[in-house]
Amino acid sequence: MNITRLNSTLPFPIGVIGLTPKGIIFYANQIAVDMFNVELVNKQWSDILNDIIQPTENASLFKVNAHIVSFNTEPMGDKNGQLIFCLEDKSLVEPLKKIEYTQSQNSHHPIILNEKIKQIYQLALKVAAQNISVLISGESGTGKEVLSQYIHNQSNRADQAFIGINCAAIPENMLESMLFGYEKGAFTGACQTTPGKFELADKGTLLLDEITEMPMALQAKLLRVIQEKEVERIGGKKPFKIDVRIIATTNRNLKKEVQEGRFREDLFYRLNVFPILLPALRERKDEIFSIAQRFLSEGMSLAEETIHKLIQYDWPGNIRELQNVILRAKIFSDSKTILAKDIVFDDFEESKKNIKSEVFLGQELDKKEFEIIQSTLIECKDNRTEVSKKLGISTRTLRYKLAKMKEMGWL
Repeated sequence: MNITRLNSTLPFPIGVIGLTPKGIIFYANQIAVDMFNVELVNKQWSDILNDIIQPTENASLFKVNAHIVSFNTEPMGDKNGQLIFCLEDKSLVEPLKKIEYTQSQNSHHPIILNEKIKQIYQLALKVAAQNISVLISGESGTGKEVLSQYIHNQSNRADQAFIGINCAAIPENMLESMLFGYEKGAFTGACQTTPGKFELADKGTLLLDEITEMPMALQAKLLRVIQEKEVERIGGKKPFKIDVRIIATTNRNLKKEVQEGRFREDLFYRLNVFPILLPALRERKDEIFSIAQRFLSEGMSLAEETIHKLIQYDWPGNIRELQNVILRAKIFSDSKTILAKDIVFDDFEESKKNIKSEVFLGQELDKKEFEIIQSTLIECKDNRTEVSKKLGISTRTLRYKLAKMKEMGWL
């Protein structure tokens, strides 16, 4: 492996240290030297660990002089030593307890390396302390739900419920009853009184995901609930007070939706108290390497050629597409190192370069994916939470895949 060339391809400032099999440092770039403030080459790495590196309250972060650093160790391509990547974020020196960096699969821990995203999360930290509505805009897959959860976690409502509802995924005739709840006998099939999402989120936060998909008639009812701070179940006789913080997300231009008559202007201004726009992944490519690593299973790594390929791609599906690509690569890979040939993008033209038949890819991908899920279900004794953790996917993604498997006769 050419370390110097690897160092030049990294898309963001990062310390790189090379170790011999005996733990002697034979290479350190200038960023690493500045970070440790000592001459590193020819030193024993264990001595550096003992003398300079100090633990913090976060198990994945360490203090190196005045720097807050996380370390990622990768084997050398020729297996004769190790590479140590030193990731630093200066914004973490003070708010270390506020933003947690983690190598776990918990999707609610943000990965922040890009300056724009740092600024957004710093603003989010401020708005979290205020009891106001937040409107998060951005393309699909940019992390709107993760930011919503972060705002809730940093607010004084963190100990209360965080309830989310996807307005695009629920049929129009069901959305109202799910939001506001219903009394027993309110309609055919209403066998018992059921609280709605607003009621469940009382004293906490309600996430209205893809708010632009909500029907106009229901928008009027939502506006009244927000204005009056009270909700009435379907079939109920009187409203009751609620205390709910609203966070709404959209992948559209909501102002344009208002202008074209598809979204109520009065509701827009109720939701748009604090607007946040999340940039697409193609606008923050310095995060791709770190985010991709997060989706890898324990012990897996990315080859140098793979990192370069990931950074060159435009990611129209953003972080969600990156997660899918890494999941595919884990299936296609024959070793613990993901190679460039294991990377298959959603883009049709790019996919054609990697395989001979798109139909064959889809069938083979589904088959291998379903086999992995099926064997993991057996291993975890059908414990869905454990299955999600082992596969490195969210429980919502697992539910979707299980439904697809059932539809195709796998379950």
